[in-house]
Amino acid sequence: SGEITADVNLTAANYYQLDGKVVIGGDNVNSADLSVQAGTTVFGGTSFDFLVISRGSRLIANGTRSAPVIFTAREDENLGGSADIDSSRGLWGGLVINGNARINDCPEGAEGGTDACTKEGEADSGAFGGSNPSDDSGVLNYVVVKYAGSNVDPENQLNGIAFQGVGDETIVEHVQEHNNLDDGV
Repeated sequence: SGEITADVNLTAANYYQLDGKVVIGGDNVNSADLSVQAGTTVFGGTSFDFLVISRGSRLIANGTRSAPVIFTAREDENLGGSADIDSSRGLWGGLVINGNARINDCPEGAEGGTDACTKEGEADSGAFGGSNPSDDSGVLNYVVVKYAGSNVDPENQLNGIAFQGVGDETIVEHVQEHNNLDDGV
């Protein structure tokens, strides 16, 4: 839980549990890369556990066809819990990736596609938006997200993967969502 402001490497030799909202980097300050090795599993135990990549930071989840990077729920990994895993959804929050690319849903008085045009993500998931269409939020290659999504309250939901103001230098290939509660991507 909390903000991580140094580069972190996760390896397939371990399981990694999210504890509450885990934030990689500050908002365009103290940027960090979270690198996740092929075959690694990261899980959340509650609907309030989710991962946020802040503007200026990157998620490098570079799985392979035979060893994808998996983000899932505790129950899916037989690490406790009593949910019926075949029909369950929303067992953990999901991934939020915030970037500095242009958005058009601006605060009053701000012009779309400018640095003044930013927005706060749902469920207190961080700021996104800006003026850089080529922003780089990392790589998601052979990534599986299972049993995510959370209705934090009637006005705030977490998705499987929320791409918020993410630029075109971000690479996303071979991504699967499975049994998600709210929007998949």
